[in-house]
Amino acid sequence: MWTLPRALSDYRADYLVSVFLRWFRPQHAYRSGRKGHLEWKGLMKETSKIHKIAFVGDHLPRKCGIATFTSDLLAAVATAHPQSQCMAVSVNDIPGGYRYPEVVRFEIEEQDLSSYLRAADFLNINNVDIVCLQHEFGIFGGPAGGHILALLRELRMPVVTTLHTVLREPNSDQRRVMEGLISVSARLVVMVERGRQIGPIPTSLTPAAK
Repeated sequence: MWTLPRALSDYRADYLVSVFLRWFRPQHAYRSGRKGHLEWKGLMKETSKIHKIAFVGDHLPRKCGIATFTSDLLAAVATAHPQSQCMAVSVNDIPGGYRYPEVVRFEIEEQDLSSYLRAADFLNINNVDIVCLQHEFGIFGGPAGGHILALLRELRMPVVTTLHTVLREPNSDQRRVMEGLISVSARLVVMVERGRQIGPIPTSLTPAAK
């Protein structure tokens, strides 16, 4: 297991907070033909309305890099943005899950599609203002981790997706999932500049504003 250096964690937190502060709330949204799929039309600055931020991915004590990253990032964002409530929705890869800290408010069973839908209900019912998704193909259930799309398409708030892996030559399932993530995300974050130049990211699928 690798540990995210604190300086890098603080840097990523500062960047994501700056994303939150530059824009927050869509001016309006409309629902597309697919059930639960919202598309955001325009964004406005309204920083005072950021009350709840949910981080979706893995979380410590699960032993994986995404869990470490998400845990450190949540803590850094909570410190940098103390007026907001930060919470986590974590994915379990073992029966019974882990002994999570209180910040983990909901647990998803990796291969159980219905638990992704229940997680979406949890986020909507709790009036979360923005979701910060930590995406890696291997941590979600379904072909190429496609179960996460079922959750995202039910959400009623904007999603900022951090892409931890951008593949140069994705297979058909990986491309389908990436296209779905691009479609439902209000903003995309890649870990290095090179990530913008490979995989499906630079195609017409991705508006430059994302």
